[in-house]
Amino acid sequence: CRWTRGRKERGERRWRMSGDAMAVDEDRLPYKYWLSIDYPTEEMAAMVVKTLQVDQELHSDRVTKVLSTKDRSVCASFAAVDARMLRVSVNSFIEFATLATRTLDAF
Repeated sequence: CRWTRGRKERGERRWRMSGDAMAVDEDRLPYKYWLSIDYPTEEMAAMVVKTLQVDQELHSDRVTKVLSTKDRSVCASFAAVDARMLRVSVNSFIEFATLATRTLDAF
């Protein structure tokens, strides 16, 4: 997980996402992606990870997902057999992370 700090922009964003993608010819899961989502507090980051860890990948033999926290960030790394499976997994994670973040913002 790479810690990233964002500038405060107009409308003060409560969280920020950064990521990086790469395709490497290694192992059986050559397509990899990582991202981190920054939250205002460590507690919020921990709640999001606990919420999202419940969801298992549908094709665990073709995609792996590892979630963790570092300071106030939720870190996620993905590896897949092909680009399509990687895209589907990352998009699904982002949708669920957005839902969890909106829920936390409501309280």
